[in-house]
Amino acid sequence: MKYLLSILTLFCGAVLTQAQTIKLKKQSFELHNVTGSIIKFEGNKVLKIERD
Repeated sequence: MKYLLSILTLFCGAVLTQAQTIKLKKQSFELHNVTGSIIKFEGNKVLKIERD
């Protein structure tokens, strides 16, 4: 039982470390080695990207 739980924990950790995906309008962006968010800039929604 402990073996199964350890495998499940490792699998969940691997899934959670996948790249972040952000959707803006009809496009989706997959972020690697950066953080991103959607913010309002001059009245429009824009994608803000920051390097880690």
